[in-house]
Amino acid sequence: MTTLTGLGRLVTLTLRRDRLRLPLWVAAVTGLVLVSAASLLSVYPDQAAVEDYVALVGDNPALVAFSGPGYGFDEPNIGVVLVNETQVFGCLGIALMSIFLVNRHTRAEEESERAELLRANVVGRHALPAAAVVVIGAANVVIGLLSTAGFAALGYPKAGSFALAGSFVVTGLVFAGVTAVAAQVMSSSRATLGLASAALAVAFTLRAIGDIGDNALRWASPIGWAQGARAFAGEQWWALGLCVFAALA
Repeated sequence: MTTLTGLGRLVTLTLRRDRLRLPLWVAAVTGLVLVSAASLLSVYPDQAAVEDYVALVGDNPALVAFSGPGYGFDEPNIGVVLVNETQVFGCLGIALMSIFLVNRHTRAEEESERAELLRANVVGRHALPAAAVVVIGAANVVIGLLSTAGFAALGYPKAGSFALAGSFVVTGLVFAGVTAVAAQVMSSSRATLGLASAALAVAFTLRAIGDIGDNALRWASPIGWAQGARAFAGEQWWALGLCVFAALA
């Protein structure tokens, strides 16, 4: 028997318990960004409209705080507008999904004593949290794949589409990891949610301050790392790797 004995059966159980909740989260996050992507094509139909958007948004600190640093504004395209309009909110949405669902299948399970019933069977010590991370991580990847396909189908460049969707995925993975750790150090599901949500709030705040001041503080936030992929603005794939490393750690 290993610490992951029973992982496959627990993954199946997790999927069965979330057979409605998980598809709803995936549909909500994916739908949010794809509806925005589709609407932008009619709102900004030509280069002149894109440049007017950049002129309006680029120097407004409040919009920068909620939208991002404006990578690519020096040579704007419709993909840059898409990033500015959807990236931060897509990252927040997928992070919240990861936080709530990982907590549901870790600390909340222990609090309800359902986890004790499962551990009474042939189940490894780490199988329960590992199953939660596997399932929620897979849901993140599904959102990324659907978003990439949707952006490309709407006519956005493929490389930028993959980078933008990838920024959602890696942010979700980071906060899945954060919640898994919080579940091990906090005594209740409510405290776990509080700690993980606080980490997300700090990440958003650091990113916002760094973007407004155009300084290195944005690199103290995993959301800032995800944005550093520079989708549609000369992609930097290594920035996504920072999030993957943090999630694994």
